[in-house]
Amino acid sequence: MNIVFVGLNGVPNRKRAADARLGAFIQLLSESHEVTVMGASPLDAVRILRMKHVDMLHVYCGHYLQILFYWLLSRIIGARVVYQYVEYRSAFHWDNGRKKKWLIKQYQRLNGYLCDHYGARLWDGCIAISDCLRDRALEVNPRLKVLKVTPLCDIQQFEQNTLSNPVGRPYIFYCGNQEYLDVAETIQKAYDQSILK
Repeated sequence: MNIVFVGLNGVPNRKRAADARLGAFIQLLSESHEVTVMGASPLDAVRILRMKHVDMLHVYCGHYLQILFYWLLSRIIGARVVYQYVEYRSAFHWDNGRKKKWLIKQYQRLNGYLCDHYGARLWDGCIAISDCLRDRALEVNPRLKVLKVTPLCDIQQFEQNTLSNPVGRPYIFYCGNQEYLDVAETIQKAYDQSILK
């Protein structure tokens, strides 16, 4: 099988969480498949069109227009789209105190809505990091083939953002992106109430 990783520039050489995750997938899949890693530039799309045969586009991106573009490209070359589903984009609170232009905020809201409510219709499969994302993708596309590969924790356990311990045992509550303001505030409140202070 010929697999092409697309959608994010610099993979797996930059030191982001996405690079570690995708690097592990690339290494694992390279053992038994032909794997090519490309970025998100138009030149990469031309390179894909020139390839002899592509079975799967492994897409990692956060923009609906990119997802739509890779879906269209996949239909032209006869490949399947497998999406790396790591964020429920509608959960971002874009009015989190940062000074952003009104138009950018509106784009981010619309993009989040389109990604979460229509994106899965364009995927043939997805790799979800949580039960929550798996379930949300299946609500949009019930025929979707889904593989759940979790990171260190499942955010669904913390969705209610309470300061009580929903797991029933000690755990680490982690916020991986500054855009998750509600999660960051919950962590700060828990720290303020803790005995570690």
